[in-house]
Amino acid sequence: MSRFHNIHPPPPSKDIPLNMIIRMFFFCPSLLHRTILMFRTKCTRGRTFTFDLFESLPNLEVPHINSSRFETLFYAPSSTLILPTLKILELSNIGLNESFLTFTLAPGEGIQAALPNLRSLIFHESVTNIPPF
Repeated sequence: MSRFHNIHPPPPSKDIPLNMIIRMFFFCPSLLHRTILMFRTKCTRGRTFTFDLFESLPNLEVPHINSSRFETLFYAPSSTLILPTLKILELSNIGLNESFLTFTLAPGEGIQAALPNLRSLIFHESVTNIPPF
């Protein structure tokens, strides 16, 4: 039996396809407040990721992740972050036909961030091209 459990995702909005939401919301009950976020890519050549952290309010960290072939702030695999006060994760410019995002118990290759207080995920309209299951 898998260590991962699928939870009921929130109702989809017109901008977020249901299959993408289902794909995003996996977690292990024992890590309910210690979720690990992994951002990985299927394209191994020429693909890098940026991770910009903005301090907008006291005790509120809002990271912004961009997928790009030209930015080199972090390079997958083997980038790890710990964001203990993170409340909101904002994602943009991510084509999910080339990369994917998952919550998981076991570490793997890719950008990994420990997000113990994550409450919201924000997806911009640029998150498109969802591959079929």
